[in-house]
Amino acid sequence: MERRPDLRSRRLGGEVDWPAWLDAGHAATNLAMEFGPEPAIAFLADYAALTTEPRQDFWLVMDAVGFLARPGQEPLFGSPARLQRLDAWVHHLLTQNRF
Repeated sequence: MERRPDLRSRRLGGEVDWPAWLDAGHAATNLAMEFGPEPAIAFLADYAALTTEPRQDFWLVMDAVGFLARPGQEPLFGSPARLQRLDAWVHHLLTQNRF
């Protein structure tokens, strides 16, 4: 049996060199591609309620468009349904008027 350390008594620390909202955006984009925009919207609302950082929609859009295919190239994934849900997510981000 493997013994694991008890991390409850230790402090974890570190430095991240990208904005936290980029991580939240990546999670939201993945939720949107799998299930549609509604779960992604709910996730971001929950995240916003828990963080002290103001919402940064720029990072949400930058993550989402990173999944779009470049002109003349195939999408990163072969599912037309996922691409359609990604398009719906990008449309939502660009039309919510937070910019």
